[in-house]
Amino acid sequence: MAKRTSKFLQGKRIDPSPITKKTTLATLVDESFLAYNAARLREACQLFTKKMLEPDVTVGVSITGALTPAGLGISALNPLIKAGFIDWIISTGANLYHDTHFGIGLSLHQGDAKLDDRILRDEEVVRIYDIFFDYTVLLDTDAFFRRLIEHARGSHRLAFVGQEPQAKRLLASVERGE
Repeated sequence: MAKRTSKFLQGKRIDPSPITKKTTLATLVDESFLAYNAARLREACQLFTKKMLEPDVTVGVSITGALTPAGLGISALNPLIKAGFIDWIISTGANLYHDTHFGIGLSLHQGDAKLDDRILRDEEVVRIYDIFFDYTVLLDTDAFFRRLIEHARGSHRLAFVGQEPQAKRLLASVERGE
């Protein structure tokens, strides 16, 4: 008697073709990203192309974790917003705070996540996993927000601080007392 095939073995067989120089991005995603995290990426790509690119779709994004300190605000979020792919964002305060480092011209650096925190502390280096920056980055960012709040109290308005030159212009106007 032949063994009955389980109902759980009815999914598409995982048997992708090898990637070649002629493999298109769509083919790679649709036919090679078949399981585990690759399949989640495929689902996200399909959602994006089949639903999010439709006319009159509102796209919201929620961001948590060290996304902006890693530079993803500059490299991914800003271009997607400017191109009209993102309509609104919900973010943690930490992402907004650390995004400001870039907006006011401060530097963050790639580091080694395995480095001993005691060594970094002795060097006055702050770590967010494998992102390193000088302690003065926090002090300068705090000073920026203090000046911004003081300025806003006078005008009774708060301004959006982005990663573009307007952040530097806003800071300059605050420093001039405007």
